Amino acid sequence: MEAAHQSLEELGHEVVRVPLLPPMEQVRATLESLDTDLVFNLFEGFDFRPRTEATVTGMLSELGLRYTGCSSAALAAGLDKVKAKELMRAHGIPTPDYQKLTPETVSGFRLRFPCIVKGAKNHCLIERNREAQRPGRQPRPLGQQRRR
Repeated sequence: MEAAHQSLEELGHEVVRVPLLPPMEQVRATLESLDTDLVFNLFEGFDFRPRTEATVTGMLSELGLRYTGCSSAALAAGLDKVKAKELMRAHGIPTPDYQKLTPETVSGFRLRFPCIVKGAKNHCLIERNREAQRPGRQPRPLGQQRRR
């Protein structure tokens, strides 16, 4: 966020950061108070509520505020990773292989390692590799340092 702020100022734009805090009624009131030409939208949703990203973008649209980034419809479509991948493939957009797993189908895991395991409806990434398949090993969030 700091880099975006600095870059916009260096280009001669007046930049005002607008922190958004729940509840959503307060978010709407904050957005309604804006007097701006453009919202440089870096909002990614409130913790553990990824749908709020699309909700806020929808509010920007409803209020007639121009903003950067995806529409609320595009953000909402991306919340279900399996549906998003099916949509991309249906339109000929290359996308890495994927597999939808449930507790009942996990024994049919067929992807090659290394791969990323991601909840179909959240933003969390978990690394999976052959080492993580050893009995007693738990997957670790992507980016955590390995202990040596």
